Amino acid sequence: IVIEPQSAYGSLAATPLPIGNQVIYTSPDGRKLRAMGYRFEESGWVSTDLTFASEHITLGRVYEMTWAQNPENLIWAADIEGNLIGCTYDLSNNIIGWHEHSIGDGVEGQRRRVNSVATLRLLGTDTVWIGVRWNDGAADNISILVLGIVGTESLFTDESLKRVYATPTNQVTGLTWLEGRTVSITVDGAVHPERVVTGGTVDLQYSGLEITVGLGYKRNLTPMPFEPGQDPNATEPAIKRFNKIYARVLASMRPIINGVRPATRFPSDPMNTRGKVRTEDVQVLGLGPSRSETVTIEEVLPIPLTVVSIYGEMGVEL
Repeated sequence: IVIEPQSAYGSLAATPLPIGNQVIYTSPDGRKLRAMGYRFEESGWVSTDLTFASEHITLGRVYEMTWAQNPENLIWAADIEGNLIGCTYDLSNNIIGWHEHSIGDGVEGQRRRVNSVATLRLLGTDTVWIGVRWNDGAADNISILVLGIVGTESLFTDESLKRVYATPTNQVTGLTWLEGRTVSITVDGAVHPERVVTGGTVDLQYSGLEITVGLGYKRNLTPMPFEPGQDPNATEPAIKRFNKIYARVLASMRPIINGVRPATRFPSDPMNTRGKVRTEDVQVLGLGPSRSETVTIEEVLPIPLTVVSIYGEMGVEL
């Protein structure tokens, strides 16, 4: 057996991740995730810094990682400060996208901290198991959260309960772990006003058969500022203005774009039904000039949102 060093970067004493023909490991300070793979051009193993473009996301220092290959190719990591970090990693398509996730506050605003993260493969699909520590005002508690898909429909709330009743009901019971929390609710697929869980129960304004109750969260997408270029000069110092902004969504409701939510219902939509999900280009008008023109897409309701692309019409004042 011959063991030869392949790099001098070093690593944290944490379990690495074998992904494809690479090994993902953590730097000794927990601030970098590196990918080591063999390169024929170099005739050796090369270590690449995956966090180079998102150094801020590992400020809490990563100490544990796991890999959820199916269906979305995701690296999940927990850091010392109790944050949950994700990376969409698809080497074959040259995709590396970092994202951070908040588990939400506990009772009386006490922070919920991620202690550990792991994956379990069931019938070929990877589910993510997250250990969360929180305080109920009297003692510390640990909850095990499972991140995955229930049936064929995703749930857009955390710590969710989904129930299907034989007859319409306007009350959901057995919500003891959400006691005192403000929860987001959907009834037969439509968004219901938020409620506070009291005595493990929430009362609804109207009845339904399929009800989901859980902690709401905000989804926020902010890509890098646009740099259209103006030959022979860059436009970084110039004033820019989006005349129109388009977000192409896939089987989704219309999101909030730069603080504006376009109309989500149309005259053809039947009353007393949820608005239809659509695959379309959603348009909003620009909201003023800026030197670093950015687009922010948000969703605060428990409804589906998949953004395929963002584009628009921009004017530049040199």
